[in-house]
Amino acid sequence: RDNLYSRQIGTYGKETMNNLMNLKVLILGMRGNGLEIAKNMVLTGVNLVTIYDPTPVSICDLCSNYYLEEKAINQRRDESVLKKLKELNPFTHVDILQNQEKKEKEESFEDFLSKLNYNVIVQTEIISEEKVIKLIKEVSKDTIIMIDNCYCEFTESVNPIEVGADVCVGSLIKNLGGGIAPNGAYVVGKHELIEPVGERLTLP
Repeated sequence: RDNLYSRQIGTYGKETMNNLMNLKVLILGMRGNGLEIAKNMVLTGVNLVTIYDPTPVSICDLCSNYYLEEKAINQRRDESVLKKLKELNPFTHVDILQNQEKKEKEESFEDFLSKLNYNVIVQTEIISEEKVIKLIKEVSKDTIIMIDNCYCEFTESVNPIEVGADVCVGSLIKNLGGGIAPNGAYVVGKHELIEPVGERLTLP
């Protein structure tokens, strides 16, 4: 494995690479964004990548998900990409979150997730940001939640900070407002977090 991950070890260090190799990651949603995250996690060499998206593939999905083919239409998105994700790295276990459909009448999806043993849960579209933030805070109230809102400005009526995110980063499209963010990018959130973020960004 050291040969396979030699560049990552050189960049991150052996200790960080060992931590990555023990990570268990759950990814909710397998459209373009979810698939790209899953692909990168598998190639990075984490221990487990679990995907979940029971939505049937539509013709529109073929425009954003490069692992889908026309023959996958009407099949589950997660099942349709599983084989190709597994082929990326023999050292990363890839599977599908099972039995959720059977549990839906017994408990909410959020309650179901709270009982799972994952280090990282990535939500792309299955449940709302507000519900994910609430779930994370219930499990660990001290966890700092950062949301990348890049290119999502003015697409929702509520900002991630308003539903409990601690930090929100993004890039104002073409710097709308002509000077709100001189460099085009911004970071907003809790004062005690913004200050150290700003210090880190402006280090020589």
